[in-house]
Amino acid sequence: MSRTLVCILAETRSHEITWSSFKQFVLDPLDADLMLCISTPKDYDYQNPFWKFAKFRCTVEEYSDWGEAFDQAQKTELGQRLHPPPPQLEDPAKNWGAVAWWN
Repeated sequence: MSRTLVCILAETRSHEITWSSFKQFVLDPLDADLMLCISTPKDYDYQNPFWKFAKFRCTVEEYSDWGEAFDQAQKTELGQRLHPPPPQLEDPAKNWGAVAWWN
């Protein structure tokens, strides 16, 4: 018998607002298991229903600059960082979200 696995690849913030609808309209109709692939800051709420319901959990530390995570992923997957940086990161004023700058 096969089962459905729903993976949240993001955050579980605002669970007070989103959990009941997510469970009702996604997990229950699919009779799905839940997997979390999330960052967990030091003040993460481990009592939230997403965390409690999840059958599988993959976590990573919360970065203040997600550029460090991209650098680490490149080194792990490619054995090196890519050079030059993408054009989108050449100007610090055009940073993307929590990517502060190309280190």
